Amino acid sequence: MDVSVDIAALFAGLALSEGEPLYRAIAAILRQKIEDGSLAFATRLPPSRELAGILKVDRSTIARAYEELISEGLIVSHVGRGTFVAKKRVQSPGWSARYSAYGQELSQVMSELPVSLSPRSVDLISFAGGLPVADSYPQEEFSEILFELAESGATPLFDFSPASGEPLLRELVIKHLAERGMPVQDSELIILSGSQQGIDLMSSMFIDPGDTVVMEEPSYFWAISNFRARGANLLGVPIDDQGINIKALEAVLSQKKVKFIYLMPTGQNPTGITMSAERRVAVLELCSKFGVPIFEDDFAGDLDYEGGLPSLKALASASEKLNQMVVYQGTFSKALAPGIRLGWLVAPQAVAERLNFAKRGSDLSTSSLNQEILARFLSRGSYLKHLVRVRALYKERRDTMLKALSSAFAKTKVTFTNPRGGLFIYLTLPEHMDAQRFLDEFAQRSGVSFAPSRHCYVNEPALNTMRLSFIQNSPERIEEGVVRLNLAYQDFERVLVRESGRSRNGSYENSPETVLI
Repeated sequence: MDVSVDIAALFAGLALSEGEPLYRAIAAILRQKIEDGSLAFATRLPPSRELAGILKVDRSTIARAYEELISEGLIVSHVGRGTFVAKKRVQSPGWSARYSAYGQELSQVMSELPVSLSPRSVDLISFAGGLPVADSYPQEEFSEILFELAESGATPLFDFSPASGEPLLRELVIKHLAERGMPVQDSELIILSGSQQGIDLMSSMFIDPGDTVVMEEPSYFWAISNFRARGANLLGVPIDDQGINIKALEAVLSQKKVKFIYLMPTGQNPTGITMSAERRVAVLELCSKFGVPIFEDDFAGDLDYEGGLPSLKALASASEKLNQMVVYQGTFSKALAPGIRLGWLVAPQAVAERLNFAKRGSDLSTSSLNQEILARFLSRGSYLKHLVRVRALYKERRDTMLKALSSAFAKTKVTFTNPRGGLFIYLTLPEHMDAQRFLDEFAQRSGVSFAPSRHCYVNEPALNTMRLSFIQNSPERIEEGVVRLNLAYQDFERVLVRESGRSRNGSYENSPETVLI
């Protein structure tokens, strides 16, 4: 039988020690109460969302505190039932003390991610995800290819492929890159299990704890988390509507020993900004001057809706002086389907060999079946035809969202980017508005969601920023979603006005640092 307890009373009057991580403080309080009997066996602890509300902290903080106590055997969690004080300590090898520095750092980063509603659970229009959806998949062509493969009974489909990729797919990727102005030798190419693997391989091969890696500010969350978990010292360089700020970048390169620079020149994530042609040349010249290599993540390179600009790799390939400066990666997932976990990485031959060693240590080889499906798709010319269709589709959706935002927020101080390619629009609220609170308390209740961008910063985050994906919804759903977003914005604005009045009266306090412990 469950035992209940007044949790808030347990925390009353208790304070946080200076410099102590919040989740550890909460775990310590619960640990103490369990060990002194204040929290008896079978006491049901509040769900993480409820306790977060009581203590006025992020839900992820409570989740991490519970995780630590579970690893110690002090509490147990049952799906569908809840979290309870354990009858006695479950024998544990002390997992929390055994994680590597990488594991600890990765867990810390992941625990800070916000929890959002599932679009399947409510009538939610989601602008959060950065992946294509079913109405853009080339389903008919894939179905034909799968049928052919099933009929052929080809056993090599179920064998390991070469670590660097199947020869036919490699040949076709090299042809695709040549058409985009990048002559690539076979020895320079690796087929990846998605471009995220390229980020992980670069981390494994190049980053030692304390190494400095430069990134755009803001930048891709999963790259930030990967580099940071390896112990990298991350330096963010601001970007404008032309791309990374050259003066700021030069100041960093002149003062720091930098291992490499991570850049997304086309449809940058999360801002959607595409680096101008002039800025691309300036970046290459600056990196050449200081001898710092570039890791170019061209995840949206095939999704430029205004006519493609040459990649940094293409520009570098045209110059003997710059030819060795760029490690380049791309993906098929963003233009085709997220389940096609295939991308490519191009590096100077000696570097590619080392990265291929790391890939073998990571996954031995990439799926032979996926590679065969994609090779057949490319060999028929279907990918180029698909790009024509999907570019037109995404361009229409981008234009619809831009028009809707312009109309809905015309009389506000809301601003947003105007991307020429990629998947995202970056929206900035007035400075006094917190995008995470806007999502949690207003937007999701109005039936619309987005991705707050606070976790995309390596320096001080801009809490009033958010990322909107325009590729996942029809024009009609986009228009309705922006209407909902605007209504939620108006509600948020009215609440902030009321709160501001109460604060001036001295009767209201709403500081994110106010914690009931």
